[in-house]
Amino acid sequence: MPFSLGHLGALLLALVVLFVVGRLWYALVETVKDALARRLFPRKRSPGTRYRLTAPGSCCIMEATRRGGFSMKTIITIGRQFGSGGKEIGIRVAKELGIPFYDKELLQEAAKKSGLCEKIFENFDERPKSLLYSIAMDSYMFALPGSGVGDSLEQQVYLATFNTIRHIADQGPCVIIGRCADYALADYPNHLSLFISAPMDVRVQRVAQRQNLPPEKARQLILKTDKRRSSYYEYYTSKKWGSVDSY
Repeated sequence: MPFSLGHLGALLLALVVLFVVGRLWYALVETVKDALARRLFPRKRSPGTRYRLTAPGSCCIMEATRRGGFSMKTIITIGRQFGSGGKEIGIRVAKELGIPFYDKELLQEAAKKSGLCEKIFENFDERPKSLLYSIAMDSYMFALPGSGVGDSLEQQVYLATFNTIRHIADQGPCVIIGRCADYALADYPNHLSLFISAPMDVRVQRVAQRQNLPPEKARQLILKTDKRRSSYYEYYTSKKWGSVDSY
């Protein structure tokens, strides 16, 4: 096939357009990277510090390195819709940044510090206030060492979780999942609060595959869990779960 001067001109024009678009995209990515770096690492950058933004799969990970080491002070709390992948994102962020990750581990720490049974924390974990359950469980309260006068077991569990979150944050940077952690650490200066959401059809597919459920059963479980988490969050924080203004 003959290659005319017109073809060559069109090819050159296409290459120029691709180059311009590529430069614009690079500038946009660099701007996003810089904004995330300033938000995640509020300290003034020192010479030799570099930030890299990578996107494995569906989430973006911020990584910071510096010659001679880097002390990252940010505490990251993550709220999440059920099935959105919030826990998986938290695990990957913690792994990339080399900092501790707390989900169920938080309940274990709270149980150790409070002297309450870990099973009790699991029973109350991110669950709305239940009058009947509280009455049934409060009879057990009097057998627990250190129970406050007039404090229900439910109150003890929440306060123990609240205090444990603040204690963990005092130890250094970490990632904490759910349990009103954003509210517990609202007065911490180096605190980054996130909420992870995803379309319902994506969540249904994820939950159905993960828990071997038919799609309709997965949808019902999602709605039930989200309702439970939102009721718990809104009861203790007086803020709207999942609302932009709350994070």
